[in-house]
Amino acid sequence: MSSGSKTIRFLVSYEFLLSLLATFVLTVAALLFFYKFNFRAILDLVPSKALIGLIFLNRVFGFLYEIKDRKLYALFSMGILIIISGLALNFLYRFEGIAGLGEGESFMDYDSVEKGPLSKPPKFTITVENIEGDPLKFDSSVKVKIRSENKLIVLSQGRHVTDFLLPTSQFSLIRVEPAPRFLITDKEGKELHTAFVKLNLYPQGKEDYFRSPSVAHRFYLSITGKPDKPFNIKVVRGKLIIIDKEIAAGEEVEFEGLKISFPEISKWAEVEVRYYPGNILIMIGIVLSIAGVILQRIKK
Repeated sequence: MSSGSKTIRFLVSYEFLLSLLATFVLTVAALLFFYKFNFRAILDLVPSKALIGLIFLNRVFGFLYEIKDRKLYALFSMGILIIISGLALNFLYRFEGIAGLGEGESFMDYDSVEKGPLSKPPKFTITVENIEGDPLKFDSSVKVKIRSENKLIVLSQGRHVTDFLLPTSQFSLIRVEPAPRFLITDKEGKELHTAFVKLNLYPQGKEDYFRSPSVAHRFYLSITGKPDKPFNIKVVRGKLIIIDKEIAAGEEVEFEGLKISFPEISKWAEVEVRYYPGNILIMIGIVLSIAGVILQRIKK
């Protein structure tokens, strides 16, 4: 047997498959436990995609090498071609959009978008009907109810929901954060400006800031984790830090003849929409390929 034939037999062998699987499992475990990646982020890495691709090719050519019956060979090959067509369709027309919404808000546009060369945004809107849980504690108890095309979908942290009536679409909850309403008044208590602001305050200790058109200051907030004084506020004018202190919810803070307080804490959610039109073809191709493999095993 020539060295080229030996190489091909090894590349389609179960030994090579096991080495690929071991590499993938060890890599995922290291990223999960030592670098605190989440599983979805790991799958989005180029090395992960390369390993998955090699595992896929190993089994495709391995089964093609084993199958002797022409009809089963054609069935398996057709399934693989349909899978490849679905992957190509996803590459060309995929869409991933992220939007931050408060309770009762709807959107037709996205804050950030990644899409394929021929992609257009999917023609549906999302409304956040309700956000359950404490916005200062982003854990598995936080749930977001969204409505899309008159269908109610419940999202929770770390889980992705596929709309089975439209299996090419996927919805996921990235995070839930506080949206405090600030109130700025003068010394006499006359209101100068009030509004809700969507802040990015996680992980704990991270600062985010907002401004008001009524004053020249910047206001930085961070979460302390203390139940009695959940926020730390920093008031800055230019490069001068005027106030830097922990405050209770609703507490008034005086600065340069003015006052600021946060009388109400609302919530906002960052929701991701993924649209992959080739998923149906991929599922059909997988079924055909598996059928070919099972029938080959039965005939053996």
